[in-house]
Amino acid sequence: MNFSTEKLKDALERIVERKSIPWRMIIDEGILLDPETRRVLVINEVGGKIWSLIDGQRTVAQIVDGILQEYDAPREQVEADVMAFLKQMMEYGLVSFKSR
Repeated sequence: MNFSTEKLKDALERIVERKSIPWRMIIDEGILLDPETRRVLVINEVGGKIWSLIDGQRTVAQIVDGILQEYDAPREQVEADVMAFLKQMMEYGLVSFKSR
């Protein structure tokens, strides 16, 4: 997923909200259940950590910072990975963005 610097900066400042759905980490995978669509999604450990940080209060940048505290990876890579995860969850209707 490629973002121009300006678009990425704007995205990083947005607060992320998530749909209230049942989910659980099992060993190193997260299981999300959307009762409305009956869709079950399996996400990896990092996706589970991202999901756990989405609380309607944190910005994308704060979520990136939370991932950086747990994993040794370059910031640019974490930003790209977080944005790709959020884009996928948005396509499923599970997250939305709001301005500060």
